[in-house]
Amino acid sequence: MKNTKFLILLLILNFLQLNAEEPSLGEKEMSFAPFASRFKAEAKGSSILLSWRDARNLENPRYHIYYSEEPINRVSFEKTVPLITLSSGKEQYIYEPEDGKERYFLILAEEKGQLFDVFIPYRNMTMSPTAAILHVVEEEKASLISGLKVFPDLQNMTISGKSSRPERQVILFRSTEKMKVRADLAKAARVCTLTGNNLYWKDQIVPGIPFYYALVDRDLFDSGSDAILYEGSVSLESVLIELNEWNPQKAHVFQFSTRHIPLPVLNITRDIEKGKALPGPVLPESPVELSSETALKLAELKFGKSLHSVMWMEAEILPADKGETINPAIQGIPLLLENQDWESVIKRTDRELLDPCEKETEARLHYYRAQARYFKGDLEYAFMDFLSSRELYYSESDVWIYNIFKLKEKETRRERVAF
Repeated sequence: MKNTKFLILLLILNFLQLNAEEPSLGEKEMSFAPFASRFKAEAKGSSILLSWRDARNLENPRYHIYYSEEPINRVSFEKTVPLITLSSGKEQYIYEPEDGKERYFLILAEEKGQLFDVFIPYRNMTMSPTAAILHVVEEEKASLISGLKVFPDLQNMTISGKSSRPERQVILFRSTEKMKVRADLAKAARVCTLTGNNLYWKDQIVPGIPFYYALVDRDLFDSGSDAILYEGSVSLESVLIELNEWNPQKAHVFQFSTRHIPLPVLNITRDIEKGKALPGPVLPESPVELSSETALKLAELKFGKSLHSVMWMEAEILPADKGETINPAIQGIPLLLENQDWESVIKRTDRELLDPCEKETEARLHYYRAQARYFKGDLEYAFMDFLSSRELYYSESDVWIYNIFKLKEKETRRERVAF
């Protein structure tokens, strides 16, 4: 009886095994999720070359490439950025980022709408970041400057040139020395920023002083690249406006603002409305120090005695730098000015101006460096710095510019007499 039961059980098991469906070849191969292999990211100058090997046994697959600034895994996958989707057979892609940030990359296969999200180090994902070279990116995107022309035009200096990319900003530099390499721009003054295919500017300069000019792509300059000065973007010869050709009545360089000076406030009380006598003048207990611009305006009235000497002998600290909170780029400079340490002021401002900074900070650095150069007697360099600060600090800079012009005028007269 036991043998009969065992025989019946054996027959039933054999019958079930014969009727069971054998898995197809495709199902056996799909027991593991497919993935692209040998995935690599290599920096090629301003580009990143992504290469891989397609997954096998997939029907019309697509490959999705992602990137992230942090290592990629199953948890951080939600933060990745989709880069591109490609069909099979490509096995490489050139990515051109807009910056020099480091990135991690991942490639996933998809078949018939099913995404195989597997994360296998060194197979379909990179384990170390890759970045393009930033300054090469800027050099390739930079505008090509050509045809720089500089010539005197009546009371101004006219500068023109061409830019290959009108959307890019171009800086106009001015210097009394030749500009051959990037370091030479530290001694130059930024005149303005231009855009467009045809670059054009009328520069107001001190007559009798020879100047050189250069046009530089702004983003390329900020990137720190050395390939910013080349033939066609910088003047090889100096250009000047002769003193005997300059007419102060027509020029606009040293003219003050045309705004009307407000009348002084009179110390008149309401008593006069009641028929009482006018109050006597109230004099201040201590002398009131006039601003430089007010002193110059009073001097122009020619009362018989000048209220302001041509050489302004006191360094001036801007109100923004007199408070408790001072810009780190400016901190320490006011104290150096008060101690009349002109060399240290020039060295400190030179160092700060080499690094990109906000427009207001840059103007203040030029203003302080100009004063130091003024007191050292470097009037040409001082003048260029005052022009750079004049856009934001018009009244303050114009006083110094006026003094420089007067000094140069006296110097020219002495030379003519000696001759």
